[in-house]
Amino acid sequence: MILCQPLLKVVSLIGVGEAIIHKVPEEHKEDIEFASEVISRDGELKDAETPESWILTKEKFAQGFKKFCEERNVDPDQVVEDCDADDADCIIQYALFNQIIFG
Repeated sequence: MILCQPLLKVVSLIGVGEAIIHKVPEEHKEDIEFASEVISRDGELKDAETPESWILTKEKFAQGFKKFCEERNVDPDQVVEDCDADDADCIIQYALFNQIIFG
């Protein structure tokens, strides 16, 4: 399974307007169009609505995706196929907090 597939699906479902680009590697600053490209190119996204520093990186996303699959006992490919907004929210929470905090 390629990390890019779940990343694209999840970031498209969480509502990218809720995130801001926090950091993008210099060599990619001109060719970023979507939030998922920020993460896949080793950049960072930050929650735009909170003062806390909830920063999402590719490594954190991979850990959150893995934990989601383990906790739900689902195949990663199945998550990519069937992921909905609730699943995406859980994956991001696992990535940021290593647990579900917000219902």
